[in-house]
Amino acid sequence: MPDVADIVVSFPGAAETRPLLLYSGSRDGSCRHFEPFVGQPNVLLTGVAYDPGCPAEIYVFARGSSAFGLVVDPLKPGSELWLKDALASKTLSVPLAPPVQLPLHLWLVADAADVTEATDLRDRLLNKAYPIMDALGTGVTLDTITSVLASTAIKYDCDDFAAIISKSAVYDVNRLNVYLVRNYLESDWTPAYNCIDVLHPEIIFISWGYANQQDPTLAHEIGHSLGLTHPLSLWGHTIGVAPFKNGNFMWNGADITDVSIGQLYAMTFSRDSWLNSDKSAFRRPDSRLCQDSWSAGSCPALDAFVAGGWPPP
Repeated sequence: MPDVADIVVSFPGAAETRPLLLYSGSRDGSCRHFEPFVGQPNVLLTGVAYDPGCPAEIYVFARGSSAFGLVVDPLKPGSELWLKDALASKTLSVPLAPPVQLPLHLWLVADAADVTEATDLRDRLLNKAYPIMDALGTGVTLDTITSVLASTAIKYDCDDFAAIISKSAVYDVNRLNVYLVRNYLESDWTPAYNCIDVLHPEIIFISWGYANQQDPTLAHEIGHSLGLTHPLSLWGHTIGVAPFKNGNFMWNGADITDVSIGQLYAMTFSRDSWLNSDKSAFRRPDSRLCQDSWSAGSCPALDAFVAGGWPPP
């Protein structure tokens, strides 16, 4: 095995022609952390070296594929073999799998006269959420089922989460639970609410009686469920925070058109993501506790973007 080598990373079978790769480890004589590369379609990593003092990590994000990670863990013998093989062959093949099927249960909380209105909103939300999740390379698509509940079935409020999760007739333990209710909290100004503040990110309320309901609302709330909650002082919201702009995943704007490097990473690899909870079938062995700040730490910086935006045109 050479001490230093240039490695060509390829992505056979990827639907995305320009995937995003984040590299950490020794490269060109420096210890790098979450260095971004956009494939053309391959990525050339120059001057890569095996250095136990600067453990290597590779993460890949691409439209139409699930997120992918390779980590060298000094505490796990054998975890470095992929890097040593890549240094010897000067190539690394990263086959990407289809997106994770995120399970959602949409509960239409409406009496017979109102089911059509609630259903229409559900369709609007889903018709927007599917392309957002795909176009931004989140690695996630949606697996949905729908049920109808009487408006009197239970009190729909995050403060009453204990009563909600105790009733299988109104709560699905293996899915994110999205309740479409008339004017959540009987308010005409609350379009949606995720129960992250009571540690139940799998419970989401969306108002179907809200006159100005935005179609990207469901995607935004799913973002909270998938770990976009930091900094906790803002619950991950990016409104008015530089360098984020209107259109960011967590801005609460009229559309969602971009996502940061850290936001992409958090959705799959943060321990705050529902995907890594004990209720999920998609837990990642390489998930980690991310920092409670915009800046870099154990995870990529939430306020870091790829030059020119992600995904590329």
